[in-house]
Amino acid sequence: MTVYFKTAFKPYFEKWKAEKKRPSISVYLAEFAYDYFPELLENLNDTLKEEFVELLKLLVFSHRHNKNDAHLQSPVVDFSIVREPMYKYSRSAQEKYFDYPTFAFLFAWFAFSPVAQKFSDSKFSGNEDARYPSRMF
Repeated sequence: MTVYFKTAFKPYFEKWKAEKKRPSISVYLAEFAYDYFPELLENLNDTLKEEFVELLKLLVFSHRHNKNDAHLQSPVVDFSIVREPMYKYSRSAQEKYFDYPTFAFLFAWFAFSPVAQKFSDSKFSGNEDARYPSRMF
């Protein structure tokens, strides 16, 4: 899931880099969120929109958790909330992740999106273990 969102966000990230990292990355994350989840953001107040964008940022940049990027300083939640379900899976890690409605929404959206499912299928098909796709799903 994180690879899907990272890949989907890449054009927005490249646009941000081309503009010499101005304005804030949050502007491009919000643009990405409006493009992918338009009705959701239109129905959130400003505080919830900001929270959604900040949590989306952690998901999109989960692979850069140990970098000193300025836009990743002072995250709203610890990166472990996003990373542990992927790299140190446990029921507890899963529960902590789903305690955040934004992460639960993003997971559900990913699970039911035909585009995301196609992306996952293409990633799973590269594995030689015939059981891999069913295990990952």
